[in-house]
Amino acid sequence: MEVRPLDLADLDAVLDIRSRSFGPVAESDVPGWKAIVEHDAAQFVAVYEGRRLLAVSRYHRFAQYWLGREVAMAGVAGVAVAPEERGRGVGRLVMSAMLDKIAADGYPLSALYPATIPLYRGLGWELAGSQPEVRITAESLRTIEAPAVKLRRVGPDDVAEIREMVGRLHLANRDCGPILYPEHLWRHWMRMRPPFAYLAEDGYLEYHWDGREALFVEFAGALSEQTTRAFWSLVGTSSSVARTVRVNLAPHDPIRWLTREVAVEAQPSAQWMLRIVDAPRAVAGRGFPSGVTADVVIVVEDSQLPGNAGPWRLTVGAGTGSLSPAGSGSGSGDPVRLRAAGFAALYAGWPLSSLRRAGLADGGTARADASLDAAFAAQPYCLDYF
Repeated sequence: MEVRPLDLADLDAVLDIRSRSFGPVAESDVPGWKAIVEHDAAQFVAVYEGRRLLAVSRYHRFAQYWLGREVAMAGVAGVAVAPEERGRGVGRLVMSAMLDKIAADGYPLSALYPATIPLYRGLGWELAGSQPEVRITAESLRTIEAPAVKLRRVGPDDVAEIREMVGRLHLANRDCGPILYPEHLWRHWMRMRPPFAYLAEDGYLEYHWDGREALFVEFAGALSEQTTRAFWSLVGTSSSVARTVRVNLAPHDPIRWLTREVAVEAQPSAQWMLRIVDAPRAVAGRGFPSGVTADVVIVVEDSQLPGNAGPWRLTVGAGTGSLSPAGSGSGSGDPVRLRAAGFAALYAGWPLSSLRRAGLADGGTARADASLDAAFAAQPYCLDYF
């Protein structure tokens, strides 16, 4: 078996493995799918045996938001191994190569939605957050009182402006975990399934029909109460036909306070995993609570990416953080020790007490734990499945 770049002459073989792994692609969608693969070919890793394709994986060039800061993130997707080749270590081979590629391409973070956890956990990804879905009764949205707000219809040709607005919202709300797709993918998907999309001066709304009696809201975010009410009220105007509204919703979304009755029902949610690829850059790129200071020595164990390993001095202040090498004479006493997966979970806001009980951290002191918990506090979530 050999890992090498994807040969674009093998697109039919890639489609075959993808279909056997995730289900068939509609025939009408195949030309668009091939165009996207050709555009993103440099982001693929493939495993061959001679000329025969055994497995393939790709990553997307995403931006991810962490407490008021935008961090470049490689979103791994489409990890597919031919069914007859499974059990030979092909999956680990393709994902090890993918991790090396993501590191070589300069990404500080990577995330993915796992079909199976052990493979990715063994390479340093760890469960970090969810894609929380809720259901809202459409009638409850119709009764939201909304002021007149100027809304403008938008579509695929407005993707650059839409992305700028959504990014501005995530930054202003100091969100942790949401992503932004690259423009070409966003435009492609909007053309494949044209949504009802509206821009306001301080917000963006996108939704579509989800069956005959339901709506699915892709995004509904705004900076003001007025626009927030206007968006949800607009969705509610379809309540005479749509009984239910499905939406992937931030844990702190204000819709829970705008309806007259308790109308938001949580649904089972998908879980995503995070990987720290470049520890110093990941910390430097992340936002931190502006009122928190910290000075803690941590030791990261990372056999897959040795550049992340070793003792580090973490310093946090004025909303920013940094990692610098901590020598043996740093006077740190007993440092906090973190497995690679534990460092990813800490970065996403999971408390040290949880990491210790899961075997992902040890050492250190109660004071160090309190400092790290305060510095990395977060409510991680993602609105998009990739």
